[in-house]
Amino acid sequence: MGYGLCAATCEVDLPFFATHCDAFTIGGTKVGALMGEAIVLPSAALARDFRYIMKQRGAMLAKGWLLGLQFATLFEDGLYFEGARHAMAMATLLAEGLQNLGVPFLMPAVTNQIFPILPNETIDALRESYVFESWEAAGAGRTAVRFCTAWSTREEDVRALLQDVARLLQRQA
Repeated sequence: MGYGLCAATCEVDLPFFATHCDAFTIGGTKVGALMGEAIVLPSAALARDFRYIMKQRGAMLAKGWLLGLQFATLFEDGLYFEGARHAMAMATLLAEGLQNLGVPFLMPAVTNQIFPILPNETIDALRESYVFESWEAAGAGRTAVRFCTAWSTREEDVRALLQDVARLLQRQA
């Protein structure tokens, strides 16, 4: 949710969700939490018996407050959105860098997920140093891949990836 809310084209915020949803979840691991998702129940009527129902169904963790503490910390000083904004900045750097290299995209880069279409030879060479997913075949010996940035993505790593892609594309030209 953090990456989506920090996307340049996003027109909603957390208060919007609280006003318009009976329930929603906030993911933690992609913005720095060790594990877990927080369920948000804006309606007092829904929240009233929620803990009891969770306990009845075996979903109440004995030390669940430890998971909650992560979210309290992430939201205390805006750390949640700071991490999401960083991931978005790294995604923008990556997308713009690939565009400058003339790399086409399967779809526009909107969040922290980038879907460039690369020659299969480039992909094979990149796999020696990087972890990413092949998404779908794009014809003519090319495949769309998925690169994701996160709160922990370092700028120097994005720049190194861009340099490697540039080198490989030039070598294959």
